[in-house]
Amino acid sequence: MGKQIAMNVSVYYSANSRRIHLLFGDFRDTVSNEPGRVNYHPQLFRKLAAKLKAEGKPAPDIEDQEANRM
Repeated sequence: MGKQIAMNVSVYYSANSRRIHLLFGDFRDTVSNEPGRVNYHPQLFRKLAAKLKAEGKPAPDIEDQEANRM
């Protein structure tokens, strides 16, 4: 009996909001790559984007987003 639990998680990218959405049953959260946003987490955003891309799902172009920020 460890401290962790197992959960099914659905992940998708929304081009409209430019956020990655995480769905855990009734719970929903988002991850952003935009500084200043409450849900800004660049490392998690890059990892999730890479996984979405590797699975052939719609994913953000990280290089374009980071270039536009500068």
